[in-house]
Amino acid sequence: MRVRLVDVEYFSKTLLDKAAKFALVGRLPNPAVSEALGLLETLELFVRTLTILVLTIPESRGKLFRDDVKSVCTDLIKGIASLINPSLEEPLDTQMHPEHLFANHNAIFDVCERMKNLSYNNSMAIQKRWDDSMELLQDVINEMEELQNDDGMFDFDDSAFEKEGSPLTDDDKAMVKRCLAIVKLTKILFKKLLVRCIKDCQPNTEEKVSWLDQLYETSKKVLEKVDDLGVSLHETCNIQIICLHAAELTDVCAKIIDVAKLLTSEEHLSWFEKCGDQYHRVLVSILERSPQR
Repeated sequence: MRVRLVDVEYFSKTLLDKAAKFALVGRLPNPAVSEALGLLETLELFVRTLTILVLTIPESRGKLFRDDVKSVCTDLIKGIASLINPSLEEPLDTQMHPEHLFANHNAIFDVCERMKNLSYNNSMAIQKRWDDSMELLQDVINEMEELQNDDGMFDFDDSAFEKEGSPLTDDDKAMVKRCLAIVKLTKILFKKLLVRCIKDCQPNTEEKVSWLDQLYETSKKVLEKVDDLGVSLHETCNIQIICLHAAELTDVCAKIIDVAKLLTSEEHLSWFEKCGDQYHRVLVSILERSPQR
């Protein structure tokens, strides 16, 4: 049997109330056994409900949506287990089994707050993650601009291969400028994908839900290649390595554009095609500086 998502507001409020009462009863000098047993039965019901919820979420709801629900439900189950642990005849050893002692009542409260903010569908789940992706792209842009505009020295605190006192030549800075252009273009692309694909999509069919999942999975590969490009600039500014990473970034961006074009509206197709052409032009300008050309 498949169940619908519970009324999260009522569920969270009731769970917190029962958890607080159980925590209070357990601290009394002579706890009322009947009341404690009644609360335990209620908490057991919550665990059963959460378990059923996780096991019955249809795949058609989307991978990211299911992952969010599973994460919250699993954390709540761990929190309930932690709460009742001291009341067991043989409590679990906190040193031997730390994974079973996730939280006390306060942590259950935090997870319930997460549950209240749970996405209603796959589109909302992706939108929340997309904000993090946009921030990451902006961070890379900021670092590249700093490298381009500083005194010509490598000075990145988070670089494992920091080269203190290594000056950047004019050619190096010209390469940074071209790489900055391709990352800025990627941020523009991600903004377009958010506004015209993700937010516009009503995930009311399995095809659309799957499309959103594919879009997000491809976006993670794009971010990996953006990071690779940034690191190659931070380390040695080796032209051949930079050209390789720029080509890989262009290739994966072409793939996410192809995914976007699968279900986007006709009016936006030409924009994505022009964006793909712009990637090619920027890549050509980067490859022209390769010593192999």
